[in-house]
Amino acid sequence: MTITMTDAEFMIDTVVKNIAITKDIFKEIIIDQKYPLEERWKFWSSAPTFLKEEECYITSFDIEDKNGGIEWFEAPYYKEKNETIELSDFIENIEWDIKYSQEKPGNHKAGTVDLWPQNSIDEFKEEVLRKNLHSFVLDW
Repeated sequence: MTITMTDAEFMIDTVVKNIAITKDIFKEIIIDQKYPLEERWKFWSSAPTFLKEEECYITSFDIEDKNGGIEWFEAPYYKEKNETIELSDFIENIEWDIKYSQEKPGNHKAGTVDLWPQNSIDEFKEEVLRKNLHSFVLDW
């Protein structure tokens, strides 16, 4: 089978258009609150990265206004300058810290439980889904 450059260009255009359509549908589903948050979060977390946004600079979140800000470089997070923050992993770690602290009181990262009541975690997840933000870089 011989494929011409014109055929290849058509195939590429078709793939690009299909990805764009799929990404639009994906965004609609992950913000549709008729589906429970945990189902949408699991669906989003397991989706391929190319369907999500990635920022090359630090991003602010509405939830920071309620929680007094996220001090990325300090306890309990200890992130590094220019580190890429993958939000599904970040939130999973917060949830794990809280679960572990409930199972073994006193053995959690200082401040995690106090900073993140469940309703704050849920609000943060909703915001991440609205932004469809997979990751960002701590660029300052």
